[in-house]
Amino acid sequence: MNENQQGVKWGELIVGIIFIILAIISFRNPTVSLVSLIYFYAAGAIVSGIVNLYTRHQLRQVSDQNYTVMLIVGILNLIIGVILFFNVEIGFLTIPFLVAIWFISEGIGLLTSSSLVGFVSPVGRGLSIFLGIVGIIVAISIFFNPLSAYFTVVFLIGAYFLFSGIAHIIRAL
Repeated sequence: MNENQQGVKWGELIVGIIFIILAIISFRNPTVSLVSLIYFYAAGAIVSGIVNLYTRHQLRQVSDQNYTVMLIVGILNLIIGVILFFNVEIGFLTIPFLVAIWFISEGIGLLTSSSLVGFVSPVGRGLSIFLGIVGIIVAISIFFNPLSAYFTVVFLIGAYFLFSGIAHIIRAL
């Protein structure tokens, strides 16, 4: 295994661990202020965006594919993370929509990377497809009912982070 593959796998592992920590925080104390959760989610989005961009860079060195979707997903994750981190008030008012956009971008990213994961692990490919679809469905439900999303957003985000974290860790191993 060369050094580049190790770097990509460590990135996946870090994102997976961060996402599982975010899930535990969401499930353990759902009444915690949305403002404090915004900072945790911002950090997760920023790290995820960096890992997406780094992974795209590594994949382009070993493949002739363009991976434009991975670039867009990485940039969207970074933008969402920065918006949430530096504009807490905006994040508080728009959290359901920002989370929905983030879940759509992550879902698309999981779906488009599933073919690459399939070369390493058929189970990982199926899990990537499943989680990509779940992420998009959760995002659509948030878009259609953002007011009720305030009451359920902690649970929905926690569940998605848990499953997405597991997927990242599986890909890392």
